[in-house]
Amino acid sequence: MKKITKMVAAFLVMFVMILATSQVATAQEWAFQPIDDANKVWEIRFNFPLDPQSVSSDSVYVLEGSNKHATTLDLAKDGKLLWVYPAEPYEKEKQYRVMITSGVKSDGKALKTPVEVPFQLVDLNDKIQSVYSKTVNVLTTVTVTTSPDVHSVKISGDEMKFEGNNTFTQTLVDVKNGSTLTIYGYDENGKRIETKKYKVQ
Repeated sequence: MKKITKMVAAFLVMFVMILATSQVATAQEWAFQPIDDANKVWEIRFNFPLDPQSVSSDSVYVLEGSNKHATTLDLAKDGKLLWVYPAEPYEKEKQYRVMITSGVKSDGKALKTPVEVPFQLVDLNDKIQSVYSKTVNVLTTVTVTTSPDVHSVKISGDEMKFEGNNTFTQTLVDVKNGSTLTIYGYDENGKRIETKKYKVQ
């Protein structure tokens, strides 16, 4: 199994497009990002300079559940680079989202598609490092990231699909919000090396 790419840099660069016509309300969710820095700074790069007055805590922010996690924004002089600093450290086992909304504008034009980037603080010493879930209608997709010595993962007894880069997924049907799932990690010999409980959020 290939080792997961370790996020040691202080920033994750995200490239965001600006639309020159009407704005679109539906947000695009980017891939889940495990982070190992509780004070991670998100660096967001745009392909056009932003209107400074459009950059605020209402247009770019971080959510923890349905609540905003306090952040500070810093826009570069050329307007193409935005940094998002957490006012308080992120916490383990909480699910966060960087939200870049259509309130962000360039030359009066709104963001083509709002963007959501889900992320979670992980401990690189854990075998099962992060668990993330997203529910759409009755389907809940669970994503698990692990250390390199985990070769298979089961969730409530079912084998999860290996996606590469120490990432496993499974789609469950009709899982209630607040339900507790049990996740098992196994080594190359099939020995269970970690068990983790996860509450669906």
